[in-house]
Amino acid sequence: MKYLNDTSNVLVLTHLFENNQVFEDYVEGIKENADHTVVLDYVEFLYLNSLKQLYVKIDDLIERNQITMIFFVMPSADLTFGIDYLYKLKKKHSLKYVFNFFDTEYFFEAVDKYYSQLADLVILPDYYSQYKFRLLGINVITTFALYSAEKIKKTLSVKDQNKYEYDVSFVGNIKQSNRQEIINALALKGIKVNTWGVGSINGFVDREDMFRVFNSSKINLNFTGTMNRDNFVVDLSSVDKRIRQVKGRPVEIAMAQGFILSEYAPGIEQLFIPGEEIAIFRNVEECVKKIEHYLSKEGEKERELMAERASVRALKEYDSRKGISKVFKQISLNTDVYNTCCTDEKFNKQQYSYIYYYYGAKLLDGSVREALVGALVSVFSRNFSFHYSYRFFIKGLVFRLFQNPQLYKKVKRIKDALGLRVRW
Repeated sequence: MKYLNDTSNVLVLTHLFENNQVFEDYVEGIKENADHTVVLDYVEFLYLNSLKQLYVKIDDLIERNQITMIFFVMPSADLTFGIDYLYKLKKKHSLKYVFNFFDTEYFFEAVDKYYSQLADLVILPDYYSQYKFRLLGINVITTFALYSAEKIKKTLSVKDQNKYEYDVSFVGNIKQSNRQEIINALALKGIKVNTWGVGSINGFVDREDMFRVFNSSKINLNFTGTMNRDNFVVDLSSVDKRIRQVKGRPVEIAMAQGFILSEYAPGIEQLFIPGEEIAIFRNVEECVKKIEHYLSKEGEKERELMAERASVRALKEYDSRKGISKVFKQISLNTDVYNTCCTDEKFNKQQYSYIYYYYGAKLLDGSVREALVGALVSVFSRNFSFHYSYRFFIKGLVFRLFQNPQLYKKVKRIKDALGLRVRW
């Protein structure tokens, strides 16, 4: 098959798991800008096949589709692919690599800086993290988080500016960082926050209803403290809890025409202009004052104007199709790429041991023989680490359990009954 421009025949390596529309939105943006796009969910493939079979599959897709560029749109701190393998693959097929690193504020040192050495371009949802990559001579662009504006628009009806269901709302994982403490502190000040998500009173809300909440709330809270050490596969230092992160939630709220009151994080002023498009607080006292102001008659008009300005900017700059178009333009400008591969013993052991994440999932899926044989064979490598292999195995098993809620509850009851202390 012949394409108009063979420089934009793209293979996207990603994981399109349930309840994570973000990756799908990125893929949609890539499809809109490329002449031809092939998408491979490598995680689902590995649940059913071996790593060797995955590498064969990728090679076959590249040759059959005349692929010249690979986009890596992967979960944070993913160590599935070997550095040496990616290096050889790139040289063999003369490929360009584009890596998107979510949560790089946490994982630059442990993971991202190693893979970025192979990148023709790194795209980031965070502003200041780009300078870490620039110090290594890596080409990088900050797009901030990208979403499909069209999908969000379809979930909303015409908004009646005189009617709101909620004064103050928050949608997200309340158990992360100090979010519950802030919400409790607001309650003591007489401010009720309507909450949805993990640990909330209202429980989980699907994506469509989430946007309706944003649209029908006078004030939407956004928290920038996100670190929870047990949420990620790779170990994090306890000092990382100090990090304040510019998340994608403000963009989603703005696209849903909602008003944003966000906890401060460095770089958020590059996303939206404080006082014009977004309101910022740095502590509970300031949060209380801002809520009282924007709920008052005097603050109502200001609130509506700020929400409108933020919506206009989000639709113009953070729609996935428009954002990815900037990425393609930037790739065409990049000519100086080093592509050297420096690693160290700790990274090599973690990357090699990451396959145990899939062995844990395979065991839960009933592929006992394949999981055990693979695990035993891997022991004989010089890069084998019992510590990392055990950790990844448990994480793979538990993350797979999350995808089967009924089985997860049964296993958790057994674990609690036996008094087992396993860090999940």
